[in-house]
Amino acid sequence: MGFRTAWIARRNDTSHTLAHELGWEPEGTRRELPEPGMHLLSLQNGVWSMVLADGDGWFSQLTERDAARVSAPAGESLWFWCSDAASCSELVCHRAGRVVWSVRYGGEESGEPVIDGSLPAEALPLAVATRAQLGADPLDMAPAETLAARIGEVLTGFRHDLLVEGDDPAPYRGLRRRPSQAENASAR
Repeated sequence: MGFRTAWIARRNDTSHTLAHELGWEPEGTRRELPEPGMHLLSLQNGVWSMVLADGDGWFSQLTERDAARVSAPAGESLWFWCSDAASCSELVCHRAGRVVWSVRYGGEESGEPVIDGSLPAEALPLAVATRAQLGADPLDMAPAETLAARIGEVLTGFRHDLLVEGDDPAPYRGLRRRPSQAENASAR
């Protein structure tokens, strides 16, 4: 597979506002599938807005610290990060700048995913099923590797390694770095 992806989703917001707060702006290009780079994503559920960083050189540009920052003062954000090459993934929920719960998997050597905090009710069946699958076949690490992605999908309706379903034929909108205020002043 080889995915290297990160995304930040925020509840009850517009993706343009989220992108702006993260230092990005729409550049006009719309795509059916993501290419390496930064994207706004149109989600059908209407509850979450999302900024996606896809590919080498991009996925490290959305950090857990960014997710904590955009969850303040009273919002909620999710941060997802994965590197399939390293078989690692993380999903972390922040509210008002603080970690509420997390699912972290550090690769085959780490064993089971580490879950901290209380997962949302929708995610509990996935966590229980993953533990049961790992107990039945400890050599099959696929359930552990994909747990964070599957929980993210249950909550937001998006999973990085599946096609986006919905009415929008081009749900990925390209982003570019937003010029800083200093750059804007010097351009005048």
